[in-house]
Amino acid sequence: MSKAKELKSGVRMRPRFRLESTMSPEEIGEAIRTELKREDSMVRGTVITGHIELSMKEQYRKPWSPILTLEIIPGEEGRGSIVKGLYGPAPGIWTLFMFLYITGGFSIFILLFWGLAYYSLDRPAPMLWGIIPALLLLFGLWLSAKTGQRLSSHQIDNLHEALTSALNNPQNDIENDVKILP
Repeated sequence: MSKAKELKSGVRMRPRFRLESTMSPEEIGEAIRTELKREDSMVRGTVITGHIELSMKEQYRKPWSPILTLEIIPGEEGRGSIVKGLYGPAPGIWTLFMFLYITGGFSIFILLFWGLAYYSLDRPAPMLWGIIPALLLLFGLWLSAKTGQRLSSHQIDNLHEALTSALNNPQNDIENDVKILP
């Protein structure tokens, strides 16, 4: 799965990709529904016209498990489709991390301005020392996010494999040509 490996390379918070398919959005939805019904599938999902969300089944899910969100847009001149994919954490985890990042950043902002106001008045500014723990908190959050990405890398492969298997399945009775777009 060279594309999945390519998605994980580099420092990317939420890897994205685009595919062009000769299948219509409805055919892609049906192909993914068929893939999700397989007994040996580790993936579950929701398929709504134009939008698909894939995640790991309950028995395989961990707090750091990714979710693959797909947006399917009809292609130019009504032929084929463009599939836009986004890997990310579960919405609850994403919200928690964003809240903690914003809280840490806002704390640094407040402590810095409060300390600089005291400093400009030639008064001691011990609150500036509070910036160090806030920076350590932000670094810890970043480190835990990277650790979660590393722990979930095999699940990204599973989600991507389920998608490509559905799009390239010969049982679809549809000749499909998938191209990776920039």
